[in-house]
Amino acid sequence: MKNLPPFGKALATRLRFNNPPALVRLCIGLDAWSRAKKWRKSESDFHALVYDPDKPPGEYSWPVRGCVVVLEWGVGPSRDLVLNLVDLLRRGGAERVIVLPLFEDLYSKQGWHDATKPPGQRFTQSREVIRVYRKICVKNDSHRKISAGG
Repeated sequence: MKNLPPFGKALATRLRFNNPPALVRLCIGLDAWSRAKKWRKSESDFHALVYDPDKPPGEYSWPVRGCVVVLEWGVGPSRDLVLNLVDLLRRGGAERVIVLPLFEDLYSKQGWHDATKPPGQRFTQSREVIRVYRKICVKNDSHRKISAGG
């Protein structure tokens, strides 16, 4: 059985009793522990988890079924690691995963427009942006009748 991430036991207990928090914050990167502790002390209905970089994210069991998760991406982790975490959280049943890059100035321009390039290639992104990943929906084909050939 896989281990829960830091602060994950309390969240798993809440979910077992059908009491999900309004929001789960997964803190990664620089100051992740202090950010998570701050959220845990707040009086809001949020729950905070920490990704410990000493283990690969796939070694954790992510208790997020039915939750909205904000992944607070601090300085340090690569984009590939963040996308791996997003995939694991969605497979764990998260309703939505919102990636919030804390190291970016979200008021600055996202990129630039180059009119000399062909349509579809004119915008060049220059920084990370907030991204929202929705729940993975598995199509249920059990209603289809399967006939044996003949």
